[in-house]
Amino acid sequence: MAITPVTQGQYGRYMDAYWDERDLIAVPTGFQAIFAKLSRGAPIYSDDASIVDIDIIRGNERTAKLMPRGPITRSLGSVQESLNEQKFTEVNRAYPWGVELFDLYAGQLNKRVRGELVSRPLSRQERLRVLAAGAMKETVRRCVRLMERLAAQSMRTGKQDAILGEASPTYDWSRNANLTITVGTKWDASGDVMGDIDTACNRVRQYGHMNPDVAVFGKSALAAALSDSTFSSIADNRRLGFLQFGMGASLPSKHAWMVDAGFNYRGEIITHQGYTLSAFTYNEAYDNSSGTYTPYMPVDETLIFSSDARCDRYFGPSETMPLMSAQRQFYADAFGMTADAVPSVKYQGTSSVITPEMFHFDAYPNADASVITHRTQVAPIFGTTHVDSFALLDGCV
Repeated sequence: MAITPVTQGQYGRYMDAYWDERDLIAVPTGFQAIFAKLSRGAPIYSDDASIVDIDIIRGNERTAKLMPRGPITRSLGSVQESLNEQKFTEVNRAYPWGVELFDLYAGQLNKRVRGELVSRPLSRQERLRVLAAGAMKETVRRCVRLMERLAAQSMRTGKQDAILGEASPTYDWSRNANLTITVGTKWDASGDVMGDIDTACNRVRQYGHMNPDVAVFGKSALAAALSDSTFSSIADNRRLGFLQFGMGASLPSKHAWMVDAGFNYRGEIITHQGYTLSAFTYNEAYDNSSGTYTPYMPVDETLIFSSDARCDRYFGPSETMPLMSAQRQFYADAFGMTADAVPSVKYQGTSSVITPEMFHFDAYPNADASVITHRTQVAPIFGTTHVDSFALLDGCV
């Protein structure tokens, strides 16, 4: 006997809570947090200008000169030079442009979305907002990862790409070439680990006029250092406390903010030449355009810098016309939020580094109202203003 099929009701199936892996993946902001910490004020949000001007005065550590007494009736020439106050370099930078788009189609709104209960179907408008919220979060994540990538690049190399992967144009902060140091012998081949670290510290002191106090190691670089017999023997000497790594190492309070930002505290180093460094690693990475998992801190490098240096963040305008009232109303009607709101995403570290003013959101329909395109734009510049306070050891392994 045939059985008449019945409509599946709420008692005919069980709906588990939906799971979106993207919400589990925290977005890293570690290098951006360094810029935020080392800045001397809030970021510059330049929504109405395409170029930012930066005035930089370089310093030195010259002493005064001793002169013979008596009346001076002639030019001292090279014996004494006149001091030119307010001699500065003006640097002009045009903002880069990062953009992420997603499209929502009318046909998508007729299908169940994740988390939608069969017993309580959503309206097409509600499905639109659910789909938009998920896509907006992903575009924000991608933009924050882009900014983290640029911040790390600027801090490590003294330069920032204007277009990813292209040598020109670029933002060059004119770091002294002596601050990029390729080690003579790799650390995993019995290199002079402590000597290389001292070399980097000395150059930060010489060219940046600052005492370095932080070292961010690539994971392989630190592993090679700790495995080096000469370096590790310093830690084993019970009467000479130059190294302390592992569970017994105590994090200095002045660097607690780096742990909050997502860096991993590993220990303390007192170099042979008297520099004290807090050692960190950074385990975060991104998928590049080829899908390759790429660490923000390359595994074979070591970055040494002073936490008293100055860095600055600049965020430029969008590449679209200003939003009119009708466009803002369309955005609010479609997505249930204003165009100035940033969707909530999970951050690795502190979310206070990211602000709504860094982003530009807008949306527009196509000609027959069957598609809505949402656009997210960013225009970040991460300037290592005190650029000679950063030294990079590369080729450590």
